Amino acid sequence: MCSVLQGKYEPTALQKLLEKACCLDPRYKDDHINDTETKSALIEEMVGAEDEETSASVVGEEGQMMVPPPVKKKTLGDLLKSRATSASAPIPKRARADNELMRYLQEECIDSNANPLCWWRDNQSRFPLLSKVARKYMCICATSTQSERVFSAARNIVTPMRSSLKPDKVSMLVFLARNKDMITEV
Repeated sequence: MCSVLQGKYEPTALQKLLEKACCLDPRYKDDHINDTETKSALIEEMVGAEDEETSASVVGEEGQMMVPPPVKKKTLGDLLKSRATSASAPIPKRARADNELMRYLQEECIDSNANPLCWWRDNQSRFPLLSKVARKYMCICATSTQSERVFSAARNIVTPMRSSLKPDKVSMLVFLARNKDMITEV
């Protein structure tokens, strides 16, 4: 069974994807990953996600430039706020992404039974860039391939000649057919 799983998860691209997903899972975070390459790849994706978001807000649905919103009246508070924000230097995107990832990794891991998707929803305001990347890697793959393989095995076992088999016998035969590669010869 171990060799089957190793063969399935051997390709490097898949390995990197699994490392990123594990790093973004708040239950495990950095526990199993010593690789700084994974962290730098996550930072690059965070910067890329922010770039995509800003470019998407400038261009409309049909690829045309959007009309800017009407100018609203400025109050004294707006003027003072704009002066205060212009006085502070803007933080580069990469530094913001790096800071956000380091803050995330320094936090305690959550309980292993907790729902990581709920955690990301609750902490989206604290980690805005990282939550976008986490949404990408923490999603559920909507495929029925594995169940189709099991039904295919059942279809090959339950033929018209074997149609009178009891359900528990069919289950055993399907199990044996799916696991015959793991059985060593005695």
